[in-house]
Amino acid sequence: MSMLRLLNMASRLPVVWLEARHEWPGWIAQVFKACDSAACRLFRARPTETRLGTRGPAEGRMLTAGGVRRRSAFLPRVGRGRGVGVAVSHVYGPVPSRRLGRSLGIDLVPFKTCTYDCIYCQLGRTTRKTVARNVWVPLDDVISDLEAKLSRQPDYITLGGSGEPTLHTQIGELIERIKSLTSIPVAVLTNGSLLYKREVRRALGAADLIIPSLDAGDEMQFRHINRPHKAILFDQMLEGLIACRNEVRAQYWLEVLLLAGCTETNDQIARLIQWVDLIRPERVHLNTVTRPPAEDFALGVSRSRMAELAALFHPPAEVVADYSDIHQQAEFPVSRDEIVSMLRRRPCSISDIAGGLGMHRNEVIKHVEELDDEGLLRSFHTGRGRYYRAAEPCQAGDRCPVASADGADAVE
Repeated sequence: MSMLRLLNMASRLPVVWLEARHEWPGWIAQVFKACDSAACRLFRARPTETRLGTRGPAEGRMLTAGGVRRRSAFLPRVGRGRGVGVAVSHVYGPVPSRRLGRSLGIDLVPFKTCTYDCIYCQLGRTTRKTVARNVWVPLDDVISDLEAKLSRQPDYITLGGSGEPTLHTQIGELIERIKSLTSIPVAVLTNGSLLYKREVRRALGAADLIIPSLDAGDEMQFRHINRPHKAILFDQMLEGLIACRNEVRAQYWLEVLLLAGCTETNDQIARLIQWVDLIRPERVHLNTVTRPPAEDFALGVSRSRMAELAALFHPPAEVVADYSDIHQQAEFPVSRDEIVSMLRRRPCSISDIAGGLGMHRNEVIKHVEELDDEGLLRSFHTGRGRYYRAAEPCQAGDRCPVASADGADAVE
Protein backbone atom coordinates (compact mmCIF):
# COMPACT_ATOMS: atom_id res chain seq x y z
CA MET A 1 0.00 0.00 0.00
CA SER A 2 1.48 3.37 -0.97
CA MET A 3 2.28 6.06 1.59
CA LEU A 4 -0.10 8.43 -0.20
CA ARG A 5 -2.99 6.05 0.26
CA LEU A 6 -2.07 5.44 3.90
CA LEU A 7 -2.09 9.18 4.52
CA ASN A 8 -5.50 9.48 2.89
CA MET A 9 -6.89 6.73 5.08
CA ALA A 10 -5.32 8.06 8.27
CA SER A 11 -6.74 11.54 7.74
CA ARG A 12 -10.24 10.02 7.79
CA LEU A 13 -9.85 7.95 10.98
CA PRO A 14 -12.57 8.63 13.61
CA VAL A 15 -11.04 10.26 16.69
CA VAL A 16 -12.34 7.53 18.97
CA TRP A 17 -10.25 4.93 17.11
CA LEU A 18 -7.17 6.96 17.89
CA GLU A 19 -8.11 6.95 21.57
CA ALA A 20 -9.00 3.25 21.82
CA ARG A 21 -6.19 1.50 20.00
CA HIS A 22 -6.83 -1.86 21.66
CA GLU A 23 -10.02 -2.19 19.58
CA TRP A 24 -8.35 -1.52 16.22
CA PRO A 25 -8.35 -4.08 13.43
CA GLY A 26 -4.87 -4.97 12.22
CA TRP A 27 -4.97 -2.75 9.14
CA ILE A 28 -5.85 0.30 11.25
CA ALA A 29 -2.79 -0.32 13.42
CA GLN A 30 -0.76 -0.56 10.25
CA VAL A 31 -2.02 2.84 9.11
CA PHE A 32 -1.22 4.37 12.50
CA LYS A 33 2.28 2.92 12.42
CA ALA A 34 2.87 4.44 9.00
CA CYS A 35 1.52 7.82 10.11
CA ASP A 36 3.75 7.76 13.16
CA SER A 37 6.79 7.90 10.95
CA ALA A 38 8.90 11.04 10.65
CA ALA A 39 7.61 11.69 7.15
CA CYS A 40 3.98 11.53 8.21
CA ARG A 41 4.56 13.77 11.24
CA LEU A 42 6.18 16.35 8.99
CA PHE A 43 3.23 16.10 6.60
CA ARG A 44 0.53 16.52 9.21
CA ALA A 45 2.19 18.61 11.90
CA ARG A 46 2.49 21.78 9.78
CA PRO A 47 -0.89 22.21 8.09
CA THR A 48 -0.45 25.94 7.58
CA GLU A 49 2.54 25.32 5.31
CA THR A 50 0.90 22.74 3.02
CA ARG A 51 -2.71 23.85 2.58
CA LEU A 52 -4.07 23.40 -0.91
CA GLY A 53 -7.27 25.32 -1.55
CA THR A 54 -8.60 25.28 2.00
CA ARG A 55 -11.34 27.74 2.85
CA GLY A 56 -10.81 28.65 6.48
CA PRO A 57 -10.15 27.29 9.97
CA ALA A 58 -12.03 24.32 11.39
CA GLU A 59 -11.69 22.38 14.58
CA GLY A 60 -9.95 19.05 14.20
CA ARG A 61 -7.42 16.72 15.76
CA MET A 62 -3.92 15.89 14.68
CA LEU A 63 -2.00 12.69 15.16
CA THR A 64 1.59 12.82 16.38
CA ALA A 65 4.04 10.36 17.86
CA GLY A 66 2.85 11.38 21.32
CA GLY A 67 -0.81 10.64 20.71
CA VAL A 68 -3.78 12.87 19.83
CA ARG A 69 -4.02 16.59 20.43
CA ARG A 70 -6.40 19.24 19.21
CA ARG A 71 -5.64 21.93 16.70
CA SER A 72 -7.54 24.55 14.72
CA ALA A 73 -6.66 24.00 11.08
CA PHE A 74 -7.72 21.79 8.23
CA LEU A 75 -5.72 18.68 7.54
CA PRO A 76 -3.76 19.21 4.32
CA ARG A 77 -5.34 17.90 1.18
CA VAL A 78 -3.90 14.70 -0.29
CA GLY A 79 -4.52 14.14 -3.99
CA ARG A 80 -4.38 15.84 -7.34
CA GLY A 81 -5.92 19.16 -8.26
CA ARG A 82 -7.45 21.92 -6.24
CA GLY A 83 -11.02 21.29 -5.17
CA VAL A 84 -13.37 23.35 -3.09
CA GLY A 85 -13.62 21.81 0.36
CA VAL A 86 -16.95 21.03 2.05
CA ALA A 87 -16.83 21.10 5.86
CA VAL A 88 -19.19 18.89 7.83
CA SER A 89 -20.47 20.24 11.13
CA HIS A 90 -21.67 18.31 14.15
CA VAL A 91 -24.89 20.34 13.77
CA TYR A 92 -27.06 20.12 10.66
CA GLY A 93 -30.32 21.47 9.32
CA PRO A 94 -32.88 22.48 10.26
CA VAL A 95 -34.33 19.40 8.56
CA PRO A 96 -38.02 18.59 8.12
CA SER A 97 -39.33 16.30 10.84
CA ARG A 98 -42.67 14.59 10.80
CA ARG A 99 -43.12 15.12 14.54
CA LEU A 100 -40.91 18.05 15.46
CA GLY A 101 -41.42 20.53 12.64
CA ARG A 102 -38.09 22.17 11.78
CA SER A 103 -35.50 20.22 13.70
CA LEU A 104 -31.89 21.34 14.21
CA GLY A 105 -30.00 18.08 14.50
CA ILE A 106 -26.85 17.23 16.44
CA ASP A 107 -24.60 14.26 15.63
CA LEU A 108 -22.89 12.92 18.76
CA VAL A 109 -21.25 9.84 17.27
CA PRO A 110 -19.43 9.00 14.04
CA PHE A 111 -21.55 8.09 11.02
CA LYS A 112 -23.46 4.80 11.53
CA THR A 113 -22.06 4.10 15.00
CA CYS A 114 -24.97 2.37 16.69
CA THR A 115 -26.13 -0.39 19.00
CA TYR A 116 -28.44 -1.65 16.22
CA ASP A 117 -28.17 -2.45 12.52
CA CYS A 118 -31.81 -1.98 11.55
CA ILE A 119 -32.94 -3.43 8.24
CA TYR A 120 -35.11 -0.35 7.59
CA CYS A 121 -32.51 2.36 8.32
CA GLN A 122 -32.44 5.07 5.66
CA LEU A 123 -28.73 5.68 6.36
CA GLY A 124 -27.73 2.18 5.33
CA ARG A 125 -26.07 -0.60 7.29
CA THR A 126 -24.28 0.05 10.56
CA THR A 127 -20.51 0.23 10.11
CA ARG A 128 -19.62 0.19 13.81
CA LYS A 129 -21.98 -1.80 16.04
CA THR A 130 -21.07 -1.22 19.67
CA VAL A 131 -22.40 -0.77 23.19
CA ALA A 132 -19.24 1.02 24.36
CA ARG A 133 -20.06 4.53 25.55
CA ASN A 134 -17.39 7.14 24.91
CA VAL A 135 -16.68 10.83 24.29
CA TRP A 136 -17.06 10.41 20.56
CA VAL A 137 -16.97 14.13 19.72
CA PRO A 138 -15.79 17.09 21.87
CA LEU A 139 -18.64 19.01 23.48
CA ASP A 140 -16.93 22.37 22.94
CA ASP A 141 -16.97 21.73 19.19
CA VAL A 142 -20.65 20.79 19.28
CA ILE A 143 -21.59 23.91 21.22
CA SER A 144 -19.59 26.10 18.85
CA ASP A 145 -21.36 24.59 15.84
CA LEU A 146 -24.73 24.97 17.56
CA GLU A 147 -24.23 28.65 18.40
CA ALA A 148 -23.58 29.35 14.71
CA LYS A 149 -26.99 27.91 13.78
CA LEU A 150 -29.33 29.06 16.53
CA SER A 151 -30.39 32.01 14.38
CA ARG A 152 -32.25 29.53 12.14
CA GLN A 153 -34.99 29.45 14.80
CA PRO A 154 -35.78 25.72 14.78
CA ASP A 155 -38.74 24.25 16.61
CA TYR A 156 -36.51 21.69 18.38
CA ILE A 157 -32.83 20.96 18.91
CA THR A 158 -32.64 17.23 18.36
CA LEU A 159 -29.95 14.83 19.53
CA GLY A 160 -30.03 12.00 17.04
CA GLY A 161 -28.43 12.14 13.62
CA SER A 162 -26.28 9.41 12.15
CA GLY A 163 -26.08 6.98 15.07
CA GLU A 164 -27.24 6.28 18.63
CA PRO A 165 -26.77 9.48 20.71
CA THR A 166 -26.83 7.77 24.13
CA LEU A 167 -23.48 6.17 23.23
CA HIS A 168 -21.93 9.57 24.08
CA THR A 169 -21.00 9.61 27.77
CA GLN A 170 -21.47 13.39 28.06
CA ILE A 171 -24.94 13.63 26.57
CA GLY A 172 -26.35 14.83 29.89
CA GLU A 173 -23.80 17.63 30.15
CA LEU A 174 -24.53 18.63 26.57
CA ILE A 175 -28.26 18.91 27.26
CA GLU A 176 -27.54 21.15 30.27
CA ARG A 177 -25.24 23.38 28.22
CA ILE A 178 -27.79 23.70 25.41
CA LYS A 179 -30.47 24.75 27.86
CA SER A 180 -28.16 27.42 29.28
CA LEU A 181 -27.86 28.88 25.76
CA THR A 182 -31.44 28.87 24.51
CA SER A 183 -35.07 28.23 25.41
CA ILE A 184 -35.55 26.05 22.32
CA PRO A 185 -36.69 22.64 23.58
CA VAL A 186 -34.27 19.71 23.42
CA ALA A 187 -35.46 16.37 22.02
CA VAL A 188 -33.59 13.07 22.13
CA LEU A 189 -34.24 10.51 19.41
CA THR A 190 -32.98 7.17 20.68
CA ASN A 191 -33.50 3.53 19.80
CA GLY A 192 -33.91 2.95 23.54
CA SER A 193 -31.39 0.12 23.67
CA LEU A 194 -29.31 1.63 26.50
CA LEU A 195 -32.14 2.96 28.66
CA TYR A 196 -31.76 -0.07 30.94
CA LYS A 197 -28.62 1.69 32.23
CA ARG A 198 -29.38 3.98 35.16
CA GLU A 199 -26.66 6.46 34.17
CA VAL A 200 -28.19 6.85 30.71
CA ARG A 201 -31.65 7.55 32.11
CA ARG A 202 -30.20 10.12 34.52
CA ALA A 203 -28.31 11.81 31.70
CA LEU A 204 -31.56 12.38 29.80
CA GLY A 205 -33.31 13.90 32.79
CA ALA A 206 -33.00 17.52 31.60
CA ALA A 207 -34.36 16.86 28.10
CA ASP A 208 -37.75 18.29 27.16
CA LEU A 209 -38.76 15.36 24.98
CA ILE A 210 -37.56 11.75 24.66
CA ILE A 211 -38.63 9.62 21.71
CA PRO A 212 -37.45 6.01 21.96
CA SER A 213 -38.38 3.22 19.55
CA LEU A 214 -40.04 -0.17 19.80
CA ASP A 215 -39.97 -2.09 16.51
CA ALA A 216 -40.68 -5.68 17.51
CA GLY A 217 -42.93 -7.70 19.79
CA ASP A 218 -40.53 -10.49 20.72
CA GLU A 219 -36.90 -11.54 20.74
CA MET A 220 -37.04 -13.26 17.35
CA GLN A 221 -38.41 -10.24 15.51
CA PHE A 222 -36.08 -7.97 17.50
CA ARG A 223 -33.08 -9.91 16.17
CA HIS A 224 -34.48 -9.91 12.63
CA ILE A 225 -35.47 -6.23 12.41
CA ASN A 226 -33.06 -4.34 14.68
CA ARG A 227 -30.10 -6.74 14.45
CA PRO A 228 -28.85 -5.49 17.85
CA HIS A 229 -25.42 -5.87 19.41
CA LYS A 230 -25.14 -9.30 20.95
CA ALA A 231 -25.06 -7.79 24.45
CA ILE A 232 -28.59 -6.34 24.10
CA LEU A 233 -31.56 -8.58 24.86
CA PHE A 234 -35.20 -7.81 24.04
CA ASP A 235 -36.43 -8.10 27.65
CA GLN A 236 -33.60 -5.89 28.84
CA MET A 237 -34.41 -3.23 26.24
CA LEU A 238 -38.12 -3.37 27.15
CA GLU A 239 -37.37 -2.94 30.86
CA GLY A 240 -35.31 0.13 29.99
CA LEU A 241 -38.19 1.71 28.08
CA ILE A 242 -40.50 1.19 31.07
CA ALA A 243 -37.99 2.44 33.65
CA CYS A 244 -37.24 5.59 31.67
CA ARG A 245 -40.92 6.44 31.39
CA ASN A 246 -41.31 6.08 35.16
CA GLU A 247 -38.26 8.15 36.08
CA VAL A 248 -37.94 11.08 33.69
CA ARG A 249 -40.01 14.26 33.74
CA ALA A 250 -39.68 14.90 30.02
CA GLN A 251 -42.46 14.29 27.56
CA TYR A 252 -42.23 10.67 26.46
CA TRP A 253 -43.36 9.64 23.01
CA LEU A 254 -42.87 6.15 21.61
CA GLU A 255 -42.25 5.40 17.94
CA VAL A 256 -43.37 2.02 16.61
CA LEU A 257 -42.07 1.30 13.12
CA LEU A 258 -44.08 -1.32 11.24
CA LEU A 259 -42.92 -3.45 8.31
CA ALA A 260 -45.22 -5.18 5.85
CA GLY A 261 -45.43 -8.95 6.33
CA CYS A 262 -43.34 -8.67 9.48
CA THR A 263 -44.60 -6.55 12.36
CA GLU A 264 -47.94 -5.50 10.89
CA THR A 265 -49.33 -9.02 11.35
CA ASN A 266 -52.13 -9.45 13.87
CA ASP A 267 -49.95 -11.51 16.21
CA GLN A 268 -47.13 -8.96 16.30
CA ILE A 269 -49.52 -6.03 16.66
CA ALA A 270 -51.14 -7.72 19.68
CA ARG A 271 -47.72 -8.13 21.31
CA LEU A 272 -46.70 -4.57 20.55
CA ILE A 273 -49.92 -3.23 22.07
CA GLN A 274 -49.24 -5.31 25.20
CA TRP A 275 -45.79 -3.77 25.64
CA VAL A 276 -47.00 -0.25 24.84
CA ASP A 277 -49.60 -0.55 27.59
CA LEU A 278 -46.79 -1.39 30.03
CA ILE A 279 -44.60 1.51 28.88
CA ARG A 280 -47.46 4.05 29.02
CA PRO A 281 -46.04 6.73 26.70
CA GLU A 282 -47.89 10.00 26.31
CA ARG A 283 -48.08 9.45 22.57
CA VAL A 284 -47.57 6.51 20.22
CA HIS A 285 -46.41 7.26 16.68
CA LEU A 286 -46.79 4.59 14.02
CA ASN A 287 -44.18 4.86 11.31
CA THR A 288 -43.11 2.80 8.33
CA VAL A 289 -40.55 2.76 5.54
CA THR A 290 -40.86 5.79 3.25
CA ARG A 291 -37.25 6.18 2.07
CA PRO A 292 -34.85 3.63 0.60
CA PRO A 293 -34.01 1.20 3.47
CA ALA A 294 -30.77 -0.58 4.31
CA GLU A 295 -32.27 -3.86 3.06
CA ASP A 296 -34.60 -4.26 0.09
CA PHE A 297 -36.76 -6.76 1.99
CA ALA A 298 -37.78 -4.09 4.52
CA LEU A 299 -41.16 -3.13 3.06
CA GLY A 300 -43.45 -0.27 4.01
CA VAL A 301 -47.07 -0.60 5.12
CA SER A 302 -49.84 1.11 3.16
CA ARG A 303 -51.44 4.22 4.64
CA SER A 304 -54.84 2.56 4.87
CA ARG A 305 -53.40 -0.40 6.80
CA MET A 306 -51.51 1.97 9.10
CA ALA A 307 -54.73 3.81 9.92
CA GLU A 308 -56.45 0.50 10.63
CA LEU A 309 -53.69 -0.61 13.01
CA ALA A 310 -53.47 2.75 14.77
CA ALA A 311 -57.07 2.39 15.91
CA LEU A 312 -56.18 -0.81 17.79
CA PHE A 313 -53.93 0.97 20.29
CA HIS A 314 -55.42 2.51 23.42
CA PRO A 315 -55.61 5.38 23.17
CA PRO A 316 -55.34 5.25 19.38
CA ALA A 317 -51.85 5.76 17.96
CA GLU A 318 -50.99 8.56 15.54
CA VAL A 319 -49.91 7.69 12.02
CA VAL A 320 -46.94 9.95 11.44
CA ALA A 321 -47.88 12.46 8.75
CA ASP A 322 -45.84 13.30 5.68
CA TYR A 323 -43.76 16.44 6.08
CA SER A 324 -43.88 17.98 2.63
CA ASP A 325 -45.65 21.15 3.84
CA ILE A 326 -43.94 21.72 7.18
CA HIS A 327 -43.84 25.33 8.39
CA GLN A 328 -43.86 27.74 5.50
CA GLN A 329 -41.36 30.24 6.85
CA ALA A 330 -39.45 33.07 5.29
CA GLU A 331 -36.42 31.91 3.35
CA PHE A 332 -32.98 32.31 4.84
CA PRO A 333 -29.60 32.07 3.11
CA VAL A 334 -28.10 28.63 2.80
CA SER A 335 -24.91 27.46 1.16
CA ARG A 336 -24.16 24.47 -0.98
CA ASP A 337 -22.20 23.06 1.94
CA GLU A 338 -25.38 22.69 3.99
CA ILE A 339 -27.18 20.85 1.21
CA VAL A 340 -24.30 18.41 0.88
CA SER A 341 -24.13 18.03 4.67
CA MET A 342 -27.85 17.25 4.80
CA LEU A 343 -27.59 14.68 1.99
CA ARG A 344 -24.64 12.96 3.63
CA ARG A 345 -26.91 12.02 6.50
CA ARG A 346 -29.94 10.79 4.59
CA PRO A 347 -31.45 10.69 1.12
CA CYS A 348 -33.82 13.57 0.37
CA SER A 349 -36.06 14.75 -2.42
CA ILE A 350 -36.08 18.31 -3.74
CA SER A 351 -39.11 19.03 -1.54
CA ASP A 352 -37.34 17.63 1.54
CA ILE A 353 -34.35 19.92 1.03
CA ALA A 354 -36.53 22.97 0.39
CA GLY A 355 -38.67 22.34 3.48
CA GLY A 356 -35.76 21.53 5.77
CA LEU A 357 -33.47 24.40 4.81
CA GLY A 358 -36.11 27.07 4.20
CA MET A 359 -35.26 27.46 0.52
CA HIS A 360 -37.43 28.04 -2.49
CA ARG A 361 -37.81 24.88 -4.56
CA ASN A 362 -36.34 26.55 -7.64
CA GLU A 363 -33.24 27.56 -5.70
CA VAL A 364 -32.81 23.98 -4.48
CA ILE A 365 -33.05 22.67 -8.05
CA LYS A 366 -30.34 25.09 -9.15
CA HIS A 367 -27.93 24.02 -6.42
CA VAL A 368 -28.69 20.32 -6.82
CA GLU A 369 -28.10 20.43 -10.58
CA GLU A 370 -24.73 22.11 -10.03
CA LEU A 371 -23.70 19.63 -7.36
CA ASP A 372 -24.84 16.71 -9.50
CA ASP A 373 -22.83 18.01 -12.50
CA GLU A 374 -19.74 18.22 -10.29
CA GLY A 375 -20.14 14.63 -9.14
CA LEU A 376 -20.87 15.49 -5.50
CA LEU A 377 -24.37 13.92 -5.53
CA ARG A 378 -25.97 10.68 -6.66
CA SER A 379 -29.61 10.48 -7.71
CA PHE A 380 -31.93 7.48 -7.82
CA HIS A 381 -35.61 6.71 -8.33
CA THR A 382 -38.02 5.07 -5.90
CA GLY A 383 -41.76 4.61 -5.94
CA ARG A 384 -42.00 8.02 -4.28
CA GLY A 385 -39.95 9.86 -6.90
CA ARG A 386 -36.35 10.99 -7.32
CA TYR A 387 -34.07 11.18 -4.30
CA TYR A 388 -30.53 12.49 -3.87
CA ARG A 389 -27.68 11.47 -1.59
CA ALA A 390 -24.12 12.69 -1.22
CA ALA A 391 -21.59 10.84 -3.34
CA GLU A 392 -19.82 9.67 -0.17
CA PRO A 393 -21.10 9.65 3.42
CA CYS A 394 -18.97 11.58 5.87
CA GLN A 395 -18.94 11.71 9.65
CA ALA A 396 -19.36 14.87 11.65
CA GLY A 397 -16.28 17.02 11.99
CA ASP A 398 -14.37 15.47 9.08
CA ARG A 399 -13.17 17.01 5.84
CA CYS A 400 -14.57 15.04 2.94
CA PRO A 401 -13.65 14.06 -0.60
CA VAL A 402 -14.74 16.68 -3.12
CA ALA A 403 -14.46 17.04 -6.86
CA SER A 404 -11.29 18.84 -7.96
CA ALA A 405 -10.75 21.16 -10.87
CA ASP A 406 -9.14 18.50 -13.04
CA GLY A 407 -11.86 15.95 -12.37
CA ALA A 408 -9.89 13.93 -9.82
CA ASP A 409 -10.92 13.48 -6.19
CA ALA A 410 -9.06 15.45 -3.55
CA VAL A 411 -9.11 14.80 0.18
CA GLU A 412 -9.10 17.45 2.85
